[in-house]
Amino acid sequence: MPIDVTIVSAAIGGGVAAIVSGAFAFWNICLTKRSEERRQIRELAVSVALENFKIYKSASDGLGTSMWPLDVYLIHAMFLVSALDGSLKTPEQIRKHLREGFAVSEAAMAEALEYNKEIQEPRRKAQ
Repeated sequence: MPIDVTIVSAAIGGGVAAIVSGAFAFWNICLTKRSEERRQIRELAVSVALENFKIYKSASDGLGTSMWPLDVYLIHAMFLVSALDGSLKTPEQIRKHLREGFAVSEAAMAEALEYNKEIQEPRRKAQ
């Protein structure tokens, strides 16, 4: 009894299609999981930044002082929350990451001050 070539071709084609579609499905699951993790990290950073902003806002209102814009708190929180992936294992790595986070925050503060000066300059000239 000879083997029909069309049946063998269909079986091989079906097997290859199943493997390829399975690989793409697995890849899609991995991408979706990574995207979900990033979304959760962003949500955590935003909630942390908002809480910090509220705390500093109430303290600032009580003292009658000015405070940084929300952007600075968001940048700082995003940088610090990015360490939650488990990559920081030693005290030296943690110290280095915190220093980098503070440097990023200081750069954001300096830029906020510069931006405020640029905005206020035309107002002063108009007066």
